[in-house]
Amino acid sequence: MANETQAQTLDETLNKTDLGHVINENKKPIMIAGVIIVLAVIAISIYKNQANKQENEMLDKAYAVQSKVIAPFIKGEAKAEETVKAILDIRPELIGNPNLVPYVLEATEKLMEEGKASEVAQILEKWLGEFSVGSQMYLFLGTKLAPVYENLGQQDKAISIYESLVGANYEVLEAKNYLELGRLQLAKGNTEKAKSFLDHVIKNHENTEYAKYARLYLQQIKK
Repeated sequence: MANETQAQTLDETLNKTDLGHVINENKKPIMIAGVIIVLAVIAISIYKNQANKQENEMLDKAYAVQSKVIAPFIKGEAKAEETVKAILDIRPELIGNPNLVPYVLEATEKLMEEGKASEVAQILEKWLGEFSVGSQMYLFLGTKLAPVYENLGQQDKAISIYESLVGANYEVLEAKNYLELGRLQLAKGNTEKAKSFLDHVIKNHENTEYAKYARLYLQQIKK
């Protein structure tokens, strides 16, 4: 009985004002909305905690690869063949992990020094495929892979990489990528294509070293 009296008193108090009247008439929807908001906050909190946990797990896995696979090779404590196999066998969820990219590139540099160009191409191809054209990681990996293709005598593949880079309109290294395309097309005897790429360098990067080299290549075409 006391509870009923308290409820009636609360209703009477709320109805004394316009706002109170609105609240009183909509108590149930308001309470439901409040419950939904609380549940949403809890759900978001759980999601964030789970995401942080997964992120930490990925960081731990990436660190394990860096410390147990790449670092020993860089220090000369592991053989090239073992390292190549280990990198190629990295778990699928770690391939393309941005935290590992700098270390993988460091390993490929050393592998190139040891004459393992074919193996480096395999590694970089696998990692490049994880990034979309236009991303910074694609730029870094692409500019590493193209010279490896050229080293292997696969000029068409090198050209394809550079074309994808200039097609993505990267501002970083744009002059270099156009110069490389001009140089490679000239080497293949495609003088018109070479000229268009070299002219682009001179026109858009006039006061750079790349423009200087572009002019030298153009002189070869004129001769």
